[in-house]
Amino acid sequence: MFAVLMAFGSAIEFCLVYFGPQVLIATGMSAAAASAALGANFLGILIGRMVGATLTRRVGNAVSTGRWACGRSIAIHPRKLRRSLRAIRGIRDRASLDCWRRLPALGWAASSSATGATSWTAPDARMNEKNGETMVNFQADVVVVGGGAAGCVLASRLSEDASRNVMLIEAGPDYGPYDAGGWPVDLLDCRSPARSHDWDPGFPPHYSRARVIGGSSVSSGCWTLIGAPPDYDAWRSYSDGAWDYAALAPYLKDAMRDMRVRGVPDADRSDWHRAIVAGAEDIGFSGLEDVNSDDATEGAGWVPLNAIAHTRWNAAFAYLDPARGRPNLRVVADALVVRLLIEGDRAIGVEIIQSGQVKRVAAGAVVLAAGAYGNPPLLMRSGIGPERLLRELGAPTVLSLPGVGENLVDHAKVQISLEPTTEHVLPDHEAYVPQSLLKVRSTLAEDDYWDLHIVPTAGRAEDSLGRFVGSLEISVHVFMLTPRSRGFVRARSLDPSDTPIINPRYFSDAEGHDRRVALDGVDIVHDLVAASPIRRLATLKPWTSAQRDAVGQTQAGYWHPVGTCAMGPSDDPASVVGVDGKVHGLTNVHVGDASLIPVIPRANTNRALTPDRGHGVISVMPLP
Repeated sequence: MFAVLMAFGSAIEFCLVYFGPQVLIATGMSAAAASAALGANFLGILIGRMVGATLTRRVGNAVSTGRWACGRSIAIHPRKLRRSLRAIRGIRDRASLDCWRRLPALGWAASSSATGATSWTAPDARMNEKNGETMVNFQADVVVVGGGAAGCVLASRLSEDASRNVMLIEAGPDYGPYDAGGWPVDLLDCRSPARSHDWDPGFPPHYSRARVIGGSSVSSGCWTLIGAPPDYDAWRSYSDGAWDYAALAPYLKDAMRDMRVRGVPDADRSDWHRAIVAGAEDIGFSGLEDVNSDDATEGAGWVPLNAIAHTRWNAAFAYLDPARGRPNLRVVADALVVRLLIEGDRAIGVEIIQSGQVKRVAAGAVVLAAGAYGNPPLLMRSGIGPERLLRELGAPTVLSLPGVGENLVDHAKVQISLEPTTEHVLPDHEAYVPQSLLKVRSTLAEDDYWDLHIVPTAGRAEDSLGRFVGSLEISVHVFMLTPRSRGFVRARSLDPSDTPIINPRYFSDAEGHDRRVALDGVDIVHDLVAASPIRRLATLKPWTSAQRDAVGQTQAGYWHPVGTCAMGPSDDPASVVGVDGKVHGLTNVHVGDASLIPVIPRANTNRALTPDRGHGVISVMPLP
């Protein structure tokens, strides 16, 4: 038996000494687990052989469960290390020793003791206040990158399988469940958009995206609209027939329920918006009881909101809160994802920065939900994207995918300012600025459904940073819903904290289609404002030819970016993912948010994604 233990221990010792450092680097194993595997000071061949089986059991359990102990350092005595290496047939693999030399790149610090031993101290551990557990490195079966609306849905749905360990990584803070009462007031109040948690506060308002668990569902206008059936039917050709309106409609209805969608209460309906609905009927538009009904192809009505009373009901409340108590779901907040770690055609994990420390998360699969503005820069930092752009960034080409960051689509906007009359004053109670909506067909509409949104607003003026802090301002906004213009998103650098390069290229289509549709909307606004119910509260001086010629020169959108990791067949150079959301050329990396939408719906895209992409992609994901 002793001989068997000696032989078995020798084999284990060989593996530990030869592969141990590389395992530590590749998997992000914590100091204690590595110490148990390697031996505190390589206590000699005999002890190594005798306890080989015990060490194997310990390491095997640690690897299989992904639960590492919380030790802090590994001490390596150079003389004993050389003796151990010579004892195993003189093997001294330089590549393995190089792994130890690379430890500082991961934030490990080296120090020497009086005896000459080198001690490697792990990066500072961060205390997770929610479960009291100190962690240095992480491991999960599935890592979801991005805690926005889609990320919350994905984390909730994926963790329904108790055997699957799921980690949701969010760059911003997590204020916990709604019932805990820790959320900032501005993020809860549905009557005004919030920009306190913007990724890029200095960017124009239409680039706004929230850096917080729940993403932009935490700061949005709470509108809940469903696109026209042809929008979703157009996805059929990009998804090999899997996705169309019939397939997605049940999920859209589920989302309306989960997000607590309700109408605008009578007490919140301002005189201005009542006048808009009445004026629209005066000029021939139908009044819509439900702007989302199947027969609401054109007309005016009140926009449903995802809110309870005046509390914005965001995706974290709707989807993540019910799952927070699951032992197989971990939320890691305030962590920037630097890049994916790719080996061959697989991601073995992600690299993150948290509390100033670089850490690695081992993963069986990775799902990207960082949004249309966030996914392309992350892929590019990982060496995935157009080769020319990767060279310019200084990133190695891991996978050439020319469609990454291309095909950016949003609904372009034209703003028409009105002059308030003396009868129009700010309401003495808080009321959400946009409440009513006109769904309108332009003369270029290609089907029986609307291709314009006309959105009236009246409230405090918005400053350059998107804050409503000024005096009374009245506007009517024309949104072009079937755009042909395409823009792009780029990584500005390899620094994950750097702002991306975003260029929607509104009104840039060669045929001028988008601009002509928008001008149709401008004409309709002139007719609308001339209606007597509206004329009492605001007036519009007829536009000059110069104003009409200037349409498209000012860049502004509807906060609905999609398409930068578009779905499509693998032989289409513009596509990035397949019908299952899996990135072409990789076996375990998926995209599960609005960036994969190939054709933008005529609605706010937050709701287009919350149900169907979250639940739908999961249903076909080949996850562990």
